[in-house]
Amino acid sequence: MLGNRIGFCKRVQEVNSNAVIIHCFLHPENLATRTIQPELFSVLQDVIQIANFIKSRALNSRIFHAMCEEMGSQYIELDRYIPENVELSKYSWVRNPFEISVHVVDEDICGFQEELLDLQASQVLKENFSRMCLTQFWAQLKDKPILSRESENALLPFPTTYLCEAGFSTLVVIKTKYRNRLDAQHDVRCALSLNIQPNIEELVE
Repeated sequence: MLGNRIGFCKRVQEVNSNAVIIHCFLHPENLATRTIQPELFSVLQDVIQIANFIKSRALNSRIFHAMCEEMGSQYIELDRYIPENVELSKYSWVRNPFEISVHVVDEDICGFQEELLDLQASQVLKENFSRMCLTQFWAQLKDKPILSRESENALLPFPTTYLCEAGFSTLVVIKTKYRNRLDAQHDVRCALSLNIQPNIEELVE
């Protein structure tokens, strides 16, 4: 279904050749757990439970931090995964493109520095950057394809289909075989919107 030649990916790229198609990073990990030895799988489950317990509460994280400091551990916190060979300064322009010199960014990408200079010279984009979150700002930047593509590579390191799969699970719960004629569109929308806070001021206008 997601084939690059005749599947979904091919159809999307026929409409927009700049679309980024990335598989969910959880699927390879899930497949790998099916083939590892039972002893290693048991260790993996223990590690997952310990990490989830530490990160589930701020107090647990602080206690873990203090315990690692007392033990003289090299690593004192569970941070998000970043490979050691990745230079974080390489992506400093993504965090704030208006406070970085074009002379310190990558010169190997043709047209990259020119688009960054144009971006820094725009007061409108600078105002948008101050009032938008990081992902929204780079997503709406359509007139600078090189910056947009490189920012996607930095902001989408761990794509996942979790939200999509959670939506299908909700649909399966609502539309069972005993209610196969049910139009579940509005029910699914309500079920998936439980964590969204309504804008009361806009609703009462």
